[in-house]
Amino acid sequence: MLVCCFFLSPTGWAANDTKITVEAGYGGVARPGDIMSVYVTVESSRFVSGEVQVEYGGNKMSHSLAKEAGTKQSVSFSMPVLPNVQEVRVQFLDAQTQRQQEEKAFIRLLPAETIIVGLISEAPEQLGYISEMKLPFPDTYNIVPVPLSLSSIDREVAAMDSLPFIILDRVPGAMLTSSQQSAIQTWIERGGMLLNGLHSPLFPSLTAPQAIGKGYVIPMQQELASPTALLTMEQEIHTHIKPVLLSRVLQGQQITNRASVLGDMQAVAARLLQPAYKLGVAIVIVLATYVLCIAGSIRIYRHVRWYTAIIITGGSLLFLLWGAVEGMYGSRQVAARIVVHGAGETAHEWVAIYPQQAKPLTVQLPDADWIADMGRTATKVDGMEKLLSYQSDGPHLLYNQSSKADKGNASEASVLKVEANTVTGTIQNPRIDSLQHSFLLIGDTVIPTREVEGKERLRIEYRLNHALRHMGDYERTEYIKRVVPLTNSEQALYDTYVTALRASGWDALWFGFVKEERQVELNGKKQHMLTHTLHVYPLSLDSASYPSGVISPVVYNGPDTPTAYEQEIGRDKPVVWYYSAPALPPQTRFAIQTKDETDAISYQIYNYESTAWENVQSDWTLLAPYVRNGPLMVKANGEGRVFTPSIEIGEERKR
Repeated sequence: MLVCCFFLSPTGWAANDTKITVEAGYGGVARPGDIMSVYVTVESSRFVSGEVQVEYGGNKMSHSLAKEAGTKQSVSFSMPVLPNVQEVRVQFLDAQTQRQQEEKAFIRLLPAETIIVGLISEAPEQLGYISEMKLPFPDTYNIVPVPLSLSSIDREVAAMDSLPFIILDRVPGAMLTSSQQSAIQTWIERGGMLLNGLHSPLFPSLTAPQAIGKGYVIPMQQELASPTALLTMEQEIHTHIKPVLLSRVLQGQQITNRASVLGDMQAVAARLLQPAYKLGVAIVIVLATYVLCIAGSIRIYRHVRWYTAIIITGGSLLFLLWGAVEGMYGSRQVAARIVVHGAGETAHEWVAIYPQQAKPLTVQLPDADWIADMGRTATKVDGMEKLLSYQSDGPHLLYNQSSKADKGNASEASVLKVEANTVTGTIQNPRIDSLQHSFLLIGDTVIPTREVEGKERLRIEYRLNHALRHMGDYERTEYIKRVVPLTNSEQALYDTYVTALRASGWDALWFGFVKEERQVELNGKKQHMLTHTLHVYPLSLDSASYPSGVISPVVYNGPDTPTAYEQEIGRDKPVVWYYSAPALPPQTRFAIQTKDETDAISYQIYNYESTAWENVQSDWTLLAPYVRNGPLMVKANGEGRVFTPSIEIGEERKR
């Protein structure tokens, strides 16, 4: 079924001289699991101050504002889209008149198997043919083109990630503001594909497709108002699909599922509250020294009347010192986070605040794209300022996601090459502090790289052993633990990354752990927050061949398929793996290895030249027919447990 919808119907309500307008989602539509922007505008002919309150599916956010007479002021909130919840309720409490105005907006919930295409054009109705586009994805997917207003472009970075594609043509007013241009540029770098029309104000001199970060810009050298442009769009999209775009289309943001899985990091943060072993040893040494000093003074001076005073005073001072070090006299705050580097830096963080006593407390995370009060203890969440207010004694648990320019990209200072099944090269820690228990993951081979000091360069020469090939999730983690001495917390962080954040691609991955003191704002003052962090650095391979496991697929077994190395499939529900392969010479060859736990599984691969599924062969064969117009697709039919097929590209060799 093909769906084409164009509507943007912000609603408003006026009382006296104040008007509220609400827009939810892009064009009033949203897909469950994604992040949507709720955009509220307040306008009045007089000076107005008050508070905007937004409620959606039990999630509440607010923000205080004050505006001059005759002006408009807008606020934007990022909120996860929930299944079966369409109503967004907005209230404005006027501090001067004490009047409360309420407005409701309703979003149209799209099925999970929907591809939203954003349209920035003076005449979006002329692009209605986009809904008929044929893409190399399951037939159950519908394409929904949605017009985007210029004001919606730079509202929320996280919300834009719900759009895999944007078509940019004639812009109303023929201009984009610098912030709108920057927002589109950031969206591309994070994995989006921009189909750039002849009349687009962006990239006017670009005549050939260009990769920017994790995304692509495709210049369209024809009038987009004509349906004949559809075939060109299809060909360009098929040819230039990159891994992040695949994930964005087939998996979506899955923000609610991801937040619940990342809740496993709470235990990692809680372990940071335990006294460190070295601190315990230091305290024992200090106490022993104190006892010896007391004993010595008794023996030398024999002033009995001072014994009790000395012991009480000294012991109290030691206890106070210990309490200060351990944070017994104030709030304690700890965090666990996973930072994925690349074209930008995306951090997923679980924060736990343990107040010293039940008193008003505010926690601010100004760098967050969006925040969630996981413990449901906040009395107020300011979605604009990323500020949470508490009255209870806690603990207060919150999750936040942030993105920014990557300050330290390991790929820029690292060079790895694979030849004759051996990887050689140099990697460099881009940080100023050490990476603990670091290891390289090159396809299905794990290479321990020990502790790497800040800015240290490390020479790599290692023969790939492919020990992880066709292992399930549990077996892979257990093997890595045998090779790398991971602590329980480090294993939990790595497992969480694999379960919730692992993306498709063709890079080597470098993992390293850091315990660091970071800062968080409590009651307007910066406080130290002990954080256990997993850093994940993608490293490019300078190679014409890719060992097995390096090219990581997006797996599809229905909506919300987990990013697992193994899948349970049913007879009427096949699983498909999508491999986005890098551009390689026409004569490049490849081979596939499969594994399952039953003889009732059959494997097929899609041939774009014959437009048909073929049985998978174990021999080396030409790659071109299987990636000519899209990602390499492998399908498993049957019933039972299957493992991710291993793709090897390049030099033919005996296995």
